[in-house]
Amino acid sequence: MQLDEIVAYIDARFAASAPVPLPPDATPPAGDWRQWIDSDEFQDYLQDQVNRRIVRDYLLNAIVLGFISPAQLDDFAHHMRTDEGRAALALHMLMSSVQEAADLPTALGPPAELQPMKPRPDSPPHMQIVPSWK
Repeated sequence: MQLDEIVAYIDARFAASAPVPLPPDATPPAGDWRQWIDSDEFQDYLQDQVNRRIVRDYLLNAIVLGFISPAQLDDFAHHMRTDEGRAALALHMLMSSVQEAADLPTALGPPAELQPMKPRPDSPPHMQIVPSWK
């Protein structure tokens, strides 16, 4: 299989990419491109593009180096179809080597939707501020 065929095979497992969230008529809101670039909608789009690139490059490396076969891409397909799944895959892929690629779908388990935490009023804080070492 050629590299471009492998990349196309990987890309076929992703859900369709959202279009770039351009402002109407490609004019910046109130004449300020910075405000538009900093918008949550555009930042979410960029983050998803980064996650797609991480997943694509990791899987391409794993296939080229022989740690997984192209047929094993279907094991990742459920996670590759959603924003949250791609985010979880990208995080795990950044934290593991391509030698572990075959074990990754099992480690992730079935895709689950993230749920916001609902702490009780009497529960201890979940985060602590760590003082600087300086």
